Amino acid sequence: PRAWEIFCPDELLSSPLWESVKKNEQIVVYDEILEAVNIGNITQFKRICTQKTLPEVLADPNATKVLEKKICVTALMDLVFNLPMDSRTISFDEVSRRCEILQAQVEPMVMHALSKDLVGGMIDQVERTIHFTHVMPRNLGLQRVKNMTTKMDTWLEKIQNMEVFGHREDG
Repeated sequence: PRAWEIFCPDELLSSPLWESVKKNEQIVVYDEILEAVNIGNITQFKRICTQKTLPEVLADPNATKVLEKKICVTALMDLVFNLPMDSRTISFDEVSRRCEILQAQVEPMVMHALSKDLVGGMIDQVERTIHFTHVMPRNLGLQRVKNMTTKMDTWLEKIQNMEVFGHREDG
C-alpha cells in the first residue's frame, strides 16, 4: 500500500516507506516505541524510556503515562485475542500479569476498554474474573495470522475428536 493508504501500526511497521527511514537513529526509537505499543509490551516500552533518548514529544512524563495506559489496553486486547474461543473467562491476576499493572488497576482499565468497545464482556467482581465475548478487530500482521492458524488447527482437531466420539456412541 501507498503511505497515504496506511491506517494501522502493523501496516506502517512493515511498509517499504518505514523500512527505508528506519536507518535514522531517531526513527529507530520511534520504530521501537510503535512496536511496543502495537504488541502491548510495556516492559519493552519502559526499557526504551530508560535506555534511549526519547523524542521531545515524550519528554513530558504525562505523555509517557498516557502511552503506558494505551500499551496496557493493547496488551489486554492482545490477551483476549489469543484466548481460546471456548475459554474466555480469565482472572484479574492474569490480566494484571499480562498488562503489567496492579490488581487494583485491572477493573478500571477493563472498564475503560469496555466503554470504548475495544473488548466486550462482563466483569465478575465477586469471583474477580472477566468473561470476554469479543475484541475489536485489528490488522493482524504475520505473527497474529500464524497464531490464528494454530488456533484453527486446534479447533478443527476438537471438532474431529467430537465427530469420532459421536460415531463411537452411535455404533
